[in-house]
Amino acid sequence: MVWHPNQTCDEARRQRGSYVTTQMSLDSSLRPGDIKACPRCHTYIVKMNDGSCNHMVCALCGAEFCWLCLKEISDLHYLSPTGCTFWGKKPWTRKKKLLWQLGTLIGAPVGIALIAGLAIPGIVFGVPVFVGRKVHQRLRNKSKIRRRLLTATSVVGSLVVSPVLAVMAVGKASSLFQVFQLCILGNQTPCRFVTKNA
Repeated sequence: MVWHPNQTCDEARRQRGSYVTTQMSLDSSLRPGDIKACPRCHTYIVKMNDGSCNHMVCALCGAEFCWLCLKEISDLHYLSPTGCTFWGKKPWTRKKKLLWQLGTLIGAPVGIALIAGLAIPGIVFGVPVFVGRKVHQRLRNKSKIRRRLLTATSVVGSLVVSPVLAVMAVGKASSLFQVFQLCILGNQTPCRFVTKNA
């Protein structure tokens, strides 16, 4: 059985010797916070202070966890006020967490009102103008009367449909934002969105 194919024993020994010196120099540069255990399988993992993100994946069991709090993470982990940041070495302070929660509680209604205030008029008046221009451009080869009649009909039809579209767009956005708020501020546990196939 060959342990080092295409090499003599002396060459393999020299190569192993250089690997050991590299490992020793690597071990001397580690600090106490650079080695932590995986929360699922407790395998030790080394993270160098090289500015990389705090989202870790265990090579052994595949667990995705946060380097700062050592908890398995969900999609909203770094967006929630758990104190963990995607980049950096320190979790948020208590004051910063409180300010984040107050900001989202106050900012949510203001944000929804602002989005609705801009989106509703934009959709209600923008859709008929857009539809009218598109229909008018497509019917360039038709007679003047037919083009004007079809353009006017499409604008009136889009005036009827555009308020419904505006309500649906703003309602969907606000309901998604409220679900997001409940996930983050409601119970501090990761939300799992389950879709049911009919």
